[in-house]
Amino acid sequence: MSSKLFNFYSFDECSDEDKLFQRLDLLKNESKIHYTQDDNYLIKIKDLELSDDEIEKLSVFLDSLNVLPYLGHEDEGDTDFDDYDDSDDDIDDNYNGRYKSRNDDYDDDY
Repeated sequence: MSSKLFNFYSFDECSDEDKLFQRLDLLKNESKIHYTQDDNYLIKIKDLELSDDEIEKLSVFLDSLNVLPYLGHEDEGDTDFDDYDDSDDDIDDNYNGRYKSRNDDYDDDY
């Protein structure tokens, strides 16, 4: 079974925070992960050199402590707008903010 290590985890329901941070500190000291506490009860974990087996074990460990993946947090630089073009090429230069009727009269009451 292949597990995925998520970027963000919520530990607000963690059953043993001391055990959690002891394990994370151990992995950090071994240069296997880097982690930071971003917000209250939110940690960011970056995999540096974990094997697939170690990822599996860490995932099971986090799950056993009720440390859950936090999917509502976007990583900086990760946006879904990479193909968004906000250029002004499609702006109508003749738009004056008023409604023009079919008989070429401007209707200010619109």
